[in-house]
Amino acid sequence: MNRIVASKLLNVTAMRNCSGKGGHGGSINQAGGIFGEVEQARENQYFRKKQEEQLLALKKHMEDEIAHHKSQAEAHAKAIQRNQEKLDQLKK
Repeated sequence: MNRIVASKLLNVTAMRNCSGKGGHGGSINQAGGIFGEVEQARENQYFRKKQEEQLLALKKHMEDEIAHHKSQAEAHAKAIQRNQEKLDQLKK
């Protein structure tokens, strides 16, 4: 899941780099003037928002994954303890 979110984040960043002043923006951007500036500002705002959403999703996914692994570690620790107790009883 991390790879999917990270690749989407990279795709949005790449799309952002290709648009506007640094790339091949639309005809309004190429024409310049106030319309081009407004459109560029909207586009930048869209990509910033999209990137923020993706970062939040990635953070949530990582937090969920950490919680899952912690619960798995606790379950394994309990299983180790049970098996150790059984082994100790067999040694007696």
